[in-house]
Amino acid sequence: MHNCSRLFLTVMMAAVVALPLCACGQEGGDADLRRIPSSDVALRVDGMDLVKADGERVALRAVNLGNWLLIEPWMFGIYDESLRDQATFIGILESRFGESEADRLMQLHRENFLQQRDFDGVAAAGFNAVRIPFSHIVLEREPGVIDQRGFDLLQQAFDMAEQAGIYVILDMHSAPGGQSTDAPSGDVTKNELWTDADAQRRFAWIWEQVARRFKNQPNFIAYDLLNEPYGNFNDDVRDGLIDILGNTVEVIRAIDPDRLILLPGSLQGIRFWGDPTDRGWENVGLTEHFYPGLFDGNPPTLGTHARFLAATIRDRAALASEWQVPYLWGEFNPVFDRAGAPNSVREMFDFSNDLGMHTAIWSYKIYKNEAGVGNDNWYVATNAQPLTLGDIRTAPKSQIEAFFAGQDTMPLATDLGFVVAMQSDPAPASVLPAVPEPPLVADSQDGWGPWSFDDVGDVARPGGQRVAAGASASFAPQLTLLAAGQDLFGSSDSMRLASRALSSSSMVSGTFQAFEGERFAQAGVTIRGSAAADAAHVSLVVFPDGRLVLKERGNNGNNTGQRDIAVVGFPVGLAIGRTGSNFVGRYTDADGQWRTISINETPNVGSQPVGGFFALPNRPGPLTEVTITDARLAPTSTSLAAITPTTGTSMLMNGSFELSSGSSTVAAGWSASSDGLFSRQSGWSPQRDGNALLAYRHWQVTSDQSSDVSQIVTDLTPGQAYVFSIDANRDDVAGNVLPQSIALRVETVGSSPRWLELIEFDADQIATGSDWSRLQVRFVATENRHRVRIIGNPRPSGSRDGAIKLDLATLTKDPSAAP
Repeated sequence: MHNCSRLFLTVMMAAVVALPLCACGQEGGDADLRRIPSSDVALRVDGMDLVKADGERVALRAVNLGNWLLIEPWMFGIYDESLRDQATFIGILESRFGESEADRLMQLHRENFLQQRDFDGVAAAGFNAVRIPFSHIVLEREPGVIDQRGFDLLQQAFDMAEQAGIYVILDMHSAPGGQSTDAPSGDVTKNELWTDADAQRRFAWIWEQVARRFKNQPNFIAYDLLNEPYGNFNDDVRDGLIDILGNTVEVIRAIDPDRLILLPGSLQGIRFWGDPTDRGWENVGLTEHFYPGLFDGNPPTLGTHARFLAATIRDRAALASEWQVPYLWGEFNPVFDRAGAPNSVREMFDFSNDLGMHTAIWSYKIYKNEAGVGNDNWYVATNAQPLTLGDIRTAPKSQIEAFFAGQDTMPLATDLGFVVAMQSDPAPASVLPAVPEPPLVADSQDGWGPWSFDDVGDVARPGGQRVAAGASASFAPQLTLLAAGQDLFGSSDSMRLASRALSSSSMVSGTFQAFEGERFAQAGVTIRGSAAADAAHVSLVVFPDGRLVLKERGNNGNNTGQRDIAVVGFPVGLAIGRTGSNFVGRYTDADGQWRTISINETPNVGSQPVGGFFALPNRPGPLTEVTITDARLAPTSTSLAAITPTTGTSMLMNGSFELSSGSSTVAAGWSASSDGLFSRQSGWSPQRDGNALLAYRHWQVTSDQSSDVSQIVTDLTPGQAYVFSIDANRDDVAGNVLPQSIALRVETVGSSPRWLELIEFDADQIATGSDWSRLQVRFVATENRHRVRIIGNPRPSGSRDGAIKLDLATLTKDPSAAP
């Protein structure tokens, strides 16, 4: 294990004074274009691997050097929606002090932000490489004219990295014209790279200058061509990437034939590139960025990260292995202690490296308003004293200048827990649960009489299906779909579909078992004009967390509308039927009884529609596996049999809220937050069981703080899957201002609990009147005891009213999981 005291001294060592830089711009001339023998390249490509001259494999464990050559204001402790990007930051300096002074101040920042102590700290923390994000404006003073100062800064970085024994990846984070409306692209108002031929020419030209300048640099290992090319987050930019970056590959290869070039994925993944060797490219790899639990709609839990590794990272490793190309997971960070960091950071590095991949975390150094190391892990080093930058919109120039100039000696605080986790040998014990691994390949293509199976739209890989014995033309005791696909939404769908032609009076129905997947994975029943991706349809859709919605596309190619229906527990019955142009939907409630959904939409499905079952994972990666029992096609008038909910012996001390613990407000075994907003209530209606229930008294809320009740459960089996459930009902009083949500969370027990799983249920979707919703969260135990928690989240502002009633809390082994 690394000596932490020595690391602290290393990171706090005095900075090396930066060399003077040339402030003039000059046109780039020809450099020495001799081909470097492959043995002289710092690391050469060998399939997925990067290897030294002697053949030793090097797994990159890199860290990003963000906020140096491209400003992200939040990394200066600036959290202001009106000051999100570098263009705004520099624009404020220019408007206050003029362009020349703004340029001088920015140069002060760039000269002093990184010093030798930082590269030594990178090495001491257990990293062997850095990824350097840069903005095109640092290297391009004006179109066609290089800024020598930027190239000199990069040279200094190479020199300091070499002294510390660190490899370097260069990443164009901000391209001419802009490649994204996201803040890291430098200017949220620009997204013109895709349509501006001059910007595309300049993009390739800048990389040409970089290749000419640094092709002989011994620790330069990769050109990371373009950061996060997401466009406006709606347009498909894959064709543009192939054209623009393909041309850039050729430009670089004319100068540097050997060094690794990394091609980025789009929002649709990386498969669109195909095997780079099929394009005649050598030493070309792939890269993507993933922040599970932060920017993907999933909660920051151990389960989220475990599922991501088991699904997406395994998928990317398999593809890289198939194509025999390097793959860099170029940015990630679980950030939160409650998500297992910093140990989960180490686990992610180890997991991906063991699969032959390369990995880089964001970011080495971040400044915060709160001095010192906090309970987040965005950084290895941060400011040890309060920031003195001030508000750049009002602070005197002398204050801004002093801050930028003083960064070279600014006292730094090191996240020693992070370093210990990265340096421990052996690695710390795993904190992530052992979740099921989704299939990467469909293992079966069973037939089912007249039913057709189709991969609809743009899917990542072929799907499949398993049909149990005993199936007839209109019935299957069990159908399992192995599905790829992105969504059932917009104007075109992407999914696995099992369908057959419908008569004028037909209904498809089935019982859907719980299925693994990210929050927006989907499964359900559908009637549509055809199996075409843009077909008109009406569909009843269930998500892994039990949200049930109705989706409808009125005409072929139209956008899809969506209506929230309910929150349901698994297993859940779903049915959708048609009599002429009239549609009906049905689902089973918490007691397994069928409820009817009013479908006022009348999509134009034509005279020969199809109906059936579908599933999709909502990610460009592995398949999702959805099992449907009692799958059938029948006349719309068919009576559907009730479903018997799966039950088992509850492991909770008290799940009914009937027993007193000596207090009239909390049932035995439960602990409540001190605000009293959760309490047992007798005599309220509707009743679910007995004469008492638990109520979240939203009308008594006076702040925006959440409230909760919790219970510690013991005698769990690590590795076993469990289900925590509770039935819920909301007030049905006109004018009530309902809570924001009710959440179920499972966590470790201790002073700094880690979150295994969290699902938040919108209060508006919880049943009312005499009905009840079944809220469920599934988790895999990592220890022999955990805490289950029920959380009430109030409306963030405005008047508050109403209540949520809760009863029949249970914790049982998950019947849908293997023991």
